[in-house]
Amino acid sequence: MLNLTLRKEFLGRNMPGTTIAFHQKNSQGAIDKTPADFLKITYPTADVIKALKTVRADRDGGPVVLIGGRGKGKSHLMAVLHHAVNSPEVTEKWLENWADTIGNASLKDIKIAKGFSAISETVNDNEFPNLWELLFARHEKGQFFKGKFSESKQHMPSKKLLEEMFEAQPTCLILDEF
Repeated sequence: MLNLTLRKEFLGRNMPGTTIAFHQKNSQGAIDKTPADFLKITYPTADVIKALKTVRADRDGGPVVLIGGRGKGKSHLMAVLHHAVNSPEVTEKWLENWADTIGNASLKDIKIAKGFSAISETVNDNEFPNLWELLFARHEKGQFFKGKFSESKQHMPSKKLLEEMFEAQPTCLILDEF
């Protein structure tokens, strides 16, 4: 027996409006938590494993789009990807533990790409009117490149500027409610 238990928000009389939010005011959002704490509430479903394989070390990159109705687990999957990108070693250890627990040795073979930084944001609040403003605000070298963009006097950042920013820190962009 796996001894699984429901999270406390599912034990109340009413279901919360949004079960997984990236950020919450009380710092208990899915990506506010430590990777280990978030992964404690995650079971390695077929969808979770498929999502993790999209950020594996031997994959050649490219976009990943999650499509499905409300409540299908897309935000949870994106939070898993956020933690996997930012903390690949923690995620690989979590996979190893589950491999032993459920008797699926192939989970130990999933190696997450290293050296990337995740920028994860729910975009339906319209906090950022342009994608580049989100990138400048969240990228670890974003303020530097925002300055270069301002100096350029262009109405939008050039492809060359963005490529330079992503070469300085390779990035995985995760947008929820896009």
